[in-house]
Amino acid sequence: MVMRWMLAMGLLVIAMPAAAQQVHKCVSQDGSVSYQSAPCASTAKQEKSWDAKPEPPPTNAERWRRYYEARRGEADSQYLSRLAGTSRTPSRAQGAAISSSSGSNARCEQTKRSRDAAYERYGLNRTFEQSSYWDGRVRDACK
Repeated sequence: MVMRWMLAMGLLVIAMPAAAQQVHKCVSQDGSVSYQSAPCASTAKQEKSWDAKPEPPPTNAERWRRYYEARRGEADSQYLSRLAGTSRTPSRAQGAAISSSSGSNARCEQTKRSRDAAYERYGLNRTFEQSSYWDGRVRDACK
């Protein structure tokens, strides 16, 4: 019985949370400042001491929110740079458009419509080979 009681007490001690950590601000005799988790040495003066509670790691939702926020910021920055004319990459509006003859343009559009109809028939279950086939036909028709 005593053995069970000691085992239970041992498990409780292990399961207890760790003691709160502290941060100590120490100033040495030459004036240099250090922040440390151990108390200051006898040669240094302790200016301040406070409890330090570590932040919990971010949740998955928070990490995704940060990711999308960064992407949105990058997109906004690129957009504003293009408007200001300071963008390193030229905007799509710059440059000359190359027009193709109306016959090849009609063939390109017809091939795209055929591809779209095929994708509609396949639905979400289309294979990579089917997609590659139709994308190749569109690429050839729209050169």
